[in-house]
Amino acid sequence: MRKKLGFKKKTTKSKAGAALAVWLKEKRLSANLTQKEVASRIGRSLSYISRVEVNSQILDLPELITYCTALNTDPIDGLRVVINSEKEDSA
Repeated sequence: MRKKLGFKKKTTKSKAGAALAVWLKEKRLSANLTQKEVASRIGRSLSYISRVEVNSQILDLPELITYCTALNTDPIDGLRVVINSEKEDSA
C-alpha cells in the first residue's frame, strides 16, 4: 500500500505572528495591491496570501523576503515588527 506524501502546514497563533500578519496586510493595502496580485507576484495561491494575512500561515525568512519584495517593502522592517512584538511580550 502506498503512503500519501503530504506537506505539513506551518501555522502559528503567536503575538509576533499576528503582528507580522497585520503589518503585511497593511503594506499590501498601502501599495494598492490585491491579494490576487501579490499571489501572482510571488507564484503562490490566493488562499496562501489569505492565510498569511490572518496568521494561519507562517512565513520562513526566504518567504518573508519574497513577500516583502512583492510589496516593495523592506523585509528588515517586518523583522522589526516581530522583534518589537516579542519585546512587548517579555516586558
